[in-house]
Amino acid sequence: MSSQIDIDADAARWALRGGGARRRFLLLTLAALLLAGLALGRLADAMGWHRDGGLLDAKLALLRQAGPAEIYFVGTSHVLRDVDPALVDAALADAGCQGRSVNLASGGAKIQDIALVIDAIAGQQPPGRIVVTEGDGFRIEELDDGPPGSQVGSTASLRPGYLPLVIAALEIRGQPRLEAAAFLAAALRHALGWHRLYEALGAPGRVYVETAPPLLFTQRGFLASEQDEPQFRNYRRARFLERLPQLATPEALASAYADLRTPAPEKAETALALVRRIEAGGNRPVLLLLPQFDGMAAIAARNALRLRPELPAVDLALDQEALPFPDPAFFFDTNHATLKGARILSRQVGLGLCLLMKSGGL
Repeated sequence: MSSQIDIDADAARWALRGGGARRRFLLLTLAALLLAGLALGRLADAMGWHRDGGLLDAKLALLRQAGPAEIYFVGTSHVLRDVDPALVDAALADAGCQGRSVNLASGGAKIQDIALVIDAIAGQQPPGRIVVTEGDGFRIEELDDGPPGSQVGSTASLRPGYLPLVIAALEIRGQPRLEAAAFLAAALRHALGWHRLYEALGAPGRVYVETAPPLLFTQRGFLASEQDEPQFRNYRRARFLERLPQLATPEALASAYADLRTPAPEKAETALALVRRIEAGGNRPVLLLLPQFDGMAAIAARNALRLRPELPAVDLALDQEALPFPDPAFFFDTNHATLKGARILSRQVGLGLCLLMKSGGL
């Protein structure tokens, strides 16, 4: 019996020693993976390579390649599809003003993505640029016109410094901060370079709503709704036409107008945070309100203007009736204009900016 006990004790001691070796191996392997990811991340960032940034990274490339400009538009697909820089510039000239503009908005941009572009403008351009921004970014629960699984995003803006913006976007919707914690965890993984390691190992990339066709650069960042990829364009259009009978009722329009016209100071923070970021970069902010039936961007900007009425703004929100909602000749879906509608909005944006310039608002 005693020899059996001795054998078991020896086996236990061997197992413990083996377990310790396995733990050390696992820890060393994890440390090596972290270091490899960190090295890949730093190298890729230094080279300006963000494979998984989608349209956002195409816009950062456009910022570097578009040449000198005085006016930059930032925001989500609302700005991407509704603001044609060439037509804005033409309207400025017609009204007796000068300026060259570039559209750096991207589809599906969250508020931290918009902040990233604002920071890039401040870092790459002389101070004093006019930066025209929406009042908020994209939120997943607000998507009603995109096919399932068509969400977009970018690891390029996963930085802890953007956490206050993420929290602001959650707070104006009355949402819990669990998503903010998830963002912080993703930011930590990004800082450690794990996403680069996944790329190096050939992990599947994300699927994006838009690619960056050559016309994105020839049109200075503008991409009309009709120029989107067919599978997404067709889905959004069909969904809009299906909803048209409900959208065309006086009750639906009255409800959308009430959301814009009812003071709600607690919903202003995202717009104010973006304005402060533009100002901190030495540039001049302008709030842009575009006609959209769903979403928070125009609501946030309208409430920001109530708190800071001196802020320059071009207000083309739904209740200003710059386009007849929901006329499908002018609206491609609930939140985006057709090419015909975008031409009207772009001219109104240019005229509005010129009016601000002449009145001393800019």
